Amino acid sequence: MNQKQPTAEVTLPPSLGRGRGRAVGSAEVSLFGLLGYPLGHSFSRAFFNKMFAQEGIDAEYLNLELPSIEQLPQVLADHPALRGFNVTIPYKQAVIPYLDALSDEARAIGAVKIVKVHVLCMNAPVLCAD
Repeated sequence: MNQKQPTAEVTLPPSLGRGRGRAVGSAEVSLFGLLGYPLGHSFSRAFFNKMFAQEGIDAEYLNLELPSIEQLPQVLADHPALRGFNVTIPYKQAVIPYLDALSDEARAIGAVKIVKVHVLCMNAPVLCAD
């Protein structure tokens, strides 16, 4: 019997559609987020969006609520403006195999809190963790 894989829920602010960040002039809004599951209890999205607005930073903070870490590559493909994300339970360790670079500290601890997303060539994301 085939079980349907749960889908990732990426909560987008009303100003954004699925995919790329909204265009502002010739630049794209940078996206940041929180990776975890579940995230209904988290205040991070509201907090960071308020801080971005107060500081005049053209960015949006998303909840990347993934029932399965295996959905991360699709989220990255769907959101090329994603520039980084915080990691919370249950993915602090499970995200490590998806990273391209890992700091010595994160390697020693065996867990990750912050992932930076760099886009180098051919729009392929490179994930680095501290």
